[in-house]
Amino acid sequence: MMQEKLLAKYFTTLTTAGGRITCVRCNAMSKRTKLQCGGPAVKGKTKCRFHGGLSTGPRTELGRQICAAAKTVHGKETRIDREVARQQAKRVRLYAKILGVPLRGDTGFKRL
Repeated sequence: MMQEKLLAKYFTTLTTAGGRITCVRCNAMSKRTKLQCGGPAVKGKTKCRFHGGLSTGPRTELGRQICAAAKTVHGKETRIDREVARQQAKRVRLYAKILGVPLRGDTGFKRL
């Protein structure tokens, strides 16, 4: 049952051309309206041509390495930025422990 819901969520079918063509609906979501794209997905993919369905991804080994090195979560930070933030948070936790000041995660309260 859970698997059926998952499949229905990601592979909603779309009927076009007066009911003669049935295809998978693009599952890209709008950031602004939070609605799913209404376009048909490219054959064998889950996205339409406007949302990356025609993309083949990196084809060469060099391209894969470049893509892996540049991979970001949402485009505003890189792996180096995340590592710097991780080190700063570690430093703050250490200073809080030395000073005996409870951190937000240590107290169990949402606001401190």
